[in-house]
Amino acid sequence: MRATLAALLCLCVGAAQARAEAPRKIERKERLQRDDEQRGREEAGAKEENRQQGKEKEKVERRGTAAPNAQTLGRDQSGVYVNAPAANSAYSPSFVMRGFPAGVTLFDGASHGFTAQNVDLSTIDHVEFYKGPSAMLFGKALGGYGGAANYIRKAPTPETFARAVATKASFAVSRLTADVNAPLNDDKSLLFRMTGSAQTLGSFVNFTRTRSFDVAPMLAFTADNGDLMSLRAEHNGARFVYRDGVPADPVFLHIPREFYAGLPANEHETPMFDDLTFSYEHAFDKDWNVAAVVDYFLSASRWGWFTGWGYDGFQSVVFGNPARARVANRSFDAQLRLHGRFDTGFLSHSVFLGLEHWDFYFGYNNDIARYEAAPLNIFAPIYSPGVSYSGAYWSNGVARAISRSVYGQDLIDLNENWRILIGGRYDLLAQRERVFDPTGALAGEPTSSLSKGTKGYFSPRAGILYRPDEETQLFAAYSKSL
Repeated sequence: MRATLAALLCLCVGAAQARAEAPRKIERKERLQRDDEQRGREEAGAKEENRQQGKEKEKVERRGTAAPNAQTLGRDQSGVYVNAPAANSAYSPSFVMRGFPAGVTLFDGASHGFTAQNVDLSTIDHVEFYKGPSAMLFGKALGGYGGAANYIRKAPTPETFARAVATKASFAVSRLTADVNAPLNDDKSLLFRMTGSAQTLGSFVNFTRTRSFDVAPMLAFTADNGDLMSLRAEHNGARFVYRDGVPADPVFLHIPREFYAGLPANEHETPMFDDLTFSYEHAFDKDWNVAAVVDYFLSASRWGWFTGWGYDGFQSVVFGNPARARVANRSFDAQLRLHGRFDTGFLSHSVFLGLEHWDFYFGYNNDIARYEAAPLNIFAPIYSPGVSYSGAYWSNGVARAISRSVYGQDLIDLNENWRILIGGRYDLLAQRERVFDPTGALAGEPTSSLSKGTKGYFSPRAGILYRPDEETQLFAAYSKSL
């Protein structure tokens, strides 16, 4: 009897243990399945993250290798019109922004003068367009009403690479661009990069040729505290001949298109420039940082022209007196910029403050030959092998401008839909100009003049933006420049 009870008790206990073990097995199986699923999701997420990182890296690498295209630059920007489309060359076009010619060309925020400048795009990483009020911070130029193009130049990266691209195209286009980058120490705190280009361009017009080259080395150093310093130099030289065609007259319809209606010996131009830039950046914390930029730019050019180019009404192109111009300018620009973010209650502020000292010098000299060049018979052209400036008339002039400026803006987020901007720039500009034409070769009578003056002016700016959704933005802006 006791044996039977013991056996029944063992069976009951065994059944209870079996019933208790069954849910545990099911739970263990489900937990293993959940772990496998979680591990699979993590692996898939890691793979997707790696793919995204690879895509981002690929984008960064492509951005570092592909310079902006001269024939498409600015065409995807609203309010920007390509004023003078670039030929199949490495140089940038000129722009009209919101109806005004872009009068200022900026390089990493620094200006080289009062006017726009041709830019070798092989040295450029990307271009930022400041339109309307956004351009007022950079002031200085009368053409700055519409905006400015800021060319961000290629900087060294931690990777090691060397790339070259050769191009052959119609109209005798030959171009070679090179880009070399390498770290100079093991911890990659000192980086080096050099870009360069060389090209020749032809035309369907005889004697029209262009040759140019550019080389731009750059060093970048990152200190232990994160401070970044860079030093960049650039030299560019070129030689080209203008394209002179025949006047618009039906008698010339049978003249070959390649006819050159000028004197190539006098009409070539040889521009060059040198640029040296030093920059320093320091971050106080994640919200505040300061940057300093010092840029020295020197350019010079010489070209030939004529005082009376035209058509004699019969069969010849007339020139008048040959003339030769030589110009040079120098620009020194030093800027100190402070960026920061802070909150006041429910308002979020993004502020930008800056100081600038700018010194610009321009000088020119004209030589005018004492004789008139022989007319050029359009139907049987004989080109003069050279031009003599022995005992030539002359005139010259110099101009200098010194500007000291302070500028700032505050971008305020009221909420996720509304944003306002207030800011402005104050410039104190001193100018001096002298013109000397002792024989009246250009003015028609002897001229000697000196003009100078100092003027201060304020350029305010304000704007408001409303975002009803992520894809729609409505804004109104006000600005005023000199």
